[in-house]
Amino acid sequence: MFKKLLWLLVTPAFLCLQSCIELHEEITWRSDGSGTYALFVDLSASKQIIEAHQSVTDSSRSEKDFLVLVDSSFAQAVQELNSMVGVSDAKRIQDRENFISGLVFSFASTQTLNRVLQTMSEVDSTSTQESIFFSYQNKTCTRLNSSYIQNLTQGVFRIHQEDAEQEEEYKNLIFKNASFVSIQKAGKGVKILSADNAKKLDKNSFEWRLSLIEAAQRPNALLGEWRIK
Repeated sequence: MFKKLLWLLVTPAFLCLQSCIELHEEITWRSDGSGTYALFVDLSASKQIIEAHQSVTDSSRSEKDFLVLVDSSFAQAVQELNSMVGVSDAKRIQDRENFISGLVFSFASTQTLNRVLQTMSEVDSTSTQESIFFSYQNKTCTRLNSSYIQNLTQGVFRIHQEDAEQEEEYKNLIFKNASFVSIQKAGKGVKILSADNAKKLDKNSFEWRLSLIEAAQRPNALLGEWRIK
């Protein structure tokens, strides 16, 4: 479902953006283990570069407008999300002025969230094995597995470059300064129990901020446990 969202971000037109690319994941937890999940691409720091590129792009050919393609793919993903059991209020995040595009949805339980994350990172759509990325018990949330991030980013590289040497060059060119940001929130407060590399933002939230390559190659860097107040 979601893999082609990142695929669209690295079309040839996107080669001009060697930095200032951020992929954001934001999860807001409720005390019963339900919550909301948002995934969006933030290109606001590259606004001037994008606008310069668009000014010399043939606007009559939508395939050259990677922002249109990204928006279209998120829209398709929202339609699929709204058909999934336990998922509600799926909608797009759109801020065209600042070049932010994504989606957000509500999940009824941690099991629902795990199922969606598995779908968004599936390599083999016929697989029947369930993955557990998050667990939630007695207001304590644990990220046990972040391979969905790894699969997403590695899937992008596999799609575009089959040659290992070219693939490495491609990674360095496109994602040299790209960031992955994972934010965990709770309305009444959150306490970090164990989360290496995480930074507290305020009493209600904290984040991991890594390079996109590091998030893909070091999934253990995103593991942790926190308590919802």
